[in-house]
Amino acid sequence: MELREYSPKKDFSALVNLVREFCIEQRKISGKPQGYPRKKAIESVKNDFPPSATNITIIAEEKGKRIGYLRLKKLEGSWFMRELSVIKEYRGKGVGTRLFKKAISLLRQKRVPALYLGVLSSNSNALFFYKELGMNRINSIELELRLDRKKLKKHGKIKIDKISFEY
Repeated sequence: MELREYSPKKDFSALVNLVREFCIEQRKISGKPQGYPRKKAIESVKNDFPPSATNITIIAEEKGKRIGYLRLKKLEGSWFMRELSVIKEYRGKGVGTRLFKKAISLLRQKRVPALYLGVLSSNSNALFFYKELGMNRINSIELELRLDRKKLKKHGKIKIDKISFEY
């Protein structure tokens, strides 16, 4: 398996598919309506993934097939892991762990003191995964915005845990 930084020319279409799969899964976990339009995934990759000094995406590739990605973003002086996703048939095979360790290696080279991320509290698999990699829970935040009572009842509250990795 090869781990490398995202190349828009080489990886754009494959990354759109990976992002779309990730978003569909996250919507299911958080109780949001199913589906995620490809057009929305295309816009996300165009706007949120361009390589820069404050935006790094690592691609996992096996025999020419993109099987996962991890995205890091620097916001207000701190680095955050925005997404880590591995396609279903490669889960449990160490791909996510290798992506995470590659990200930590890149951040250490930049002398970054800590990495932060947010996880849906209902995503117990992700919470367990990150704890196993040495991350610590630093807080939980529950947010609610009442705009449409029907939507609130349908989706409920979303609780997000923020965890960090310090080295």
